[in-house]
Amino acid sequence: MEIKKILSGLTGAFKQLVKANEVFSGKEPGAESFRALVDQRELMMEDVEHLTHELIKEINHIYRDNSFACKNLSEAVRALLVLAPDLSEKCENLKDSLSALVASDKQVEKKISDLKDSVKTEISKVRKGSKVLKGYKQPDPMGSCFINKIK
Repeated sequence: MEIKKILSGLTGAFKQLVKANEVFSGKEPGAESFRALVDQRELMMEDVEHLTHELIKEINHIYRDNSFACKNLSEAVRALLVLAPDLSEKCENLKDSLSALVASDKQVEKKISDLKDSVKTEISKVRKGSKVLKGYKQPDPMGSCFINKIK
């Protein structure tokens, strides 16, 4: 596979993840929308891992005599900036899309944190409500809290 195509594929994958994060952030948060986001992310990350592996393999094949040891995506991009200056635009696009993904992930994290806080608040309200209801409950099932009619 050609390095330009791999870089374009990685950039596109990161942009799709950003778009999915924006869709999630724009919707009313819920379990189903979060599950869909996680499922889509898992699929895309499998593609990213595969493309990263292909990129590293291609770099090691084309530039056998290089002194760079590429083990992950960031090292591969740094190596390409030095070894292939003609690919610098593609590498910059990849870095920009990855930066956008990090920013959108922070927005999703904030949205989930806010949702978690609101759920905690609702749970505490329910607990307080159940404590108030227990105050009226009589331990004797035959008794009444106002008038004991049977005795």
